[in-house]
Amino acid sequence: MACAIQLQGLMKRVDVMFGNIKHAFFQPAEKEMITLLHFHLHNHIMVGNKKTKDVQFYIENFVNRVNDVWSQPQFKALDLEFDQPLRELGFHGVPHKVSAFIVPTSSCLVELIETPCVVITLSEIEIVNLERVGLGQKNFDMTVVFKDFKRDVLE
Repeated sequence: MACAIQLQGLMKRVDVMFGNIKHAFFQPAEKEMITLLHFHLHNHIMVGNKKTKDVQFYIENFVNRVNDVWSQPQFKALDLEFDQPLRELGFHGVPHKVSAFIVPTSSCLVELIETPCVVITLSEIEIVNLERVGLGQKNFDMTVVFKDFKRDVLE
């Protein structure tokens, strides 16, 4: 699709092509100070001089406008909708050497507050190995093996 989202941030304008959006998340401010909108992309884009697959904005009214556009017939084939994290099912983990609160959505495991963000697409997972799991224990080790065996495992 040739349509794009144009967002003006404090620093830069970012164009995100609808067809490049793999996952869209809307996380309302509950225990955090911010309401955020997060796009995880199929392909990298340049934001400033950095290459990224994750673009994040701090705005709420924008979600309603984008949902209206995505509901139009010409965009139905993209099957885009905003997914919301289910905080009550979240758990603490250390995906990037820093403790983070990882939360499931209907299609992913995400941590959208800390940088770098974590977005793991559930349909891309082959197996999850849990170690040191026991009744009453709060800590365990988790390793994610992806269907694409060329990808590194996530520990």
